[in-house]
Amino acid sequence: MSTALLTVKDVQRLYEELELKSNKFQEISAEILVINPQILLIFRLMLNMSQPEFGKLMGIDDTNFSKYETGKIKNMQYKTAEKYVQVISKLIKLIPLERVIKNFERFKKESKGWFAVCSNTKKVLEARRKGAENSLKNRLTPQEEKVEELLKEFGINYKSNYLINKDKAIIVDFFIPRKKPIILECKRLTSSNRREVREQTKNLAFQGYKTKFYHNFILIALIESKKRLQIRDFQELDGPFEKVFTNLKQLRLFLTDVSL
Repeated sequence: MSTALLTVKDVQRLYEELELKSNKFQEISAEILVINPQILLIFRLMLNMSQPEFGKLMGIDDTNFSKYETGKIKNMQYKTAEKYVQVISKLIKLIPLERVIKNFERFKKESKGWFAVCSNTKKVLEARRKGAENSLKNRLTPQEEKVEELLKEFGINYKSNYLINKDKAIIVDFFIPRKKPIILECKRLTSSNRREVREQTKNLAFQGYKTKFYHNFILIALIESKKRLQIRDFQELDGPFEKVFTNLKQLRLFLTDVSL
């Protein structure tokens, strides 16, 4: 079954399944994709991206992507699912089913037309890249919106959901340009499950290490959690991040003390 053969009913079924398993999109876990990789389709549609755009954003060399979406592969390896969730959980915001279906219908129509015929031309590839970058600029989580308000309050120049490395598809929550740039990564953990908190903390640390490997920037993390973080969580984050804050008050004090 090709992607073109998927129906609106398929999209609605997958959307409702994801909504149920993720506590209304508040708890995106690797287990969701392990059990049903086809839900990748909903993530892609929520981000309003074509398959090439989504694949590049994930930064994962996965030749099975199309097979996941169409349901040809019924299960996904946990490590692979973790890699997807690491990026997806930073970007996904609640998108109504109606808009997801609208995106599905648009991509389905385009797949039969000009984009399909000219998909290898430089013009189309450039258009897709720019479209992916622009679509990310306006996607902020409620937590990121509060951080943005704080940065504006201090008059700090910043870029949100900023693609700092196109080749490696590294996107950071906030990029603050200066002689030595500052990267601010945000994470809100809504799960009360200790294992999931630990897993998401490790994912954030991994993202930090990935950024550090390619860029000599100052990394800061704001990680808010319903379940109190343990010492080993902070030890994990202290590797790539110079500062780790657990609430906006701490971040505010840092911005007050540091001249940007």
